Amino acid sequence: MEAKVAELKSKEEYALGVKAKAEAEVVAAKAERNQQVTDFEAKVSSSDDLRDCLQSMVDHLHDFTGSTAVYIGELTKPIKGFKDGLQEDDDDTAHIIPNAQTEI
Repeated sequence: MEAKVAELKSKEEYALGVKAKAEAEVVAAKAERNQQVTDFEAKVSSSDDLRDCLQSMVDHLHDFTGSTAVYIGELTKPIKGFKDGLQEDDDDTAHIIPNAQTEI
């Protein structure tokens, strides 16, 4: 009987050890993921030109969303050109179209 109790206690201790190890692995994985996010945000924040970070952003999106392709577009407002009536001697804001919608 005592041997059976000792065996059950041993199995329980083993199961608790396995569970604790699995929980520790989950915590470590979350910490690593949070560190990746923090590193990426720091890189973007410290960058002078965000175009230098495009590949890092694509890799970051792939890692965190599982996407196989990423499209990155820049939102800009359309501007007037010479064919739209812009003159060579117009001021520096003449190319701006008031109330224009942003587009990719």
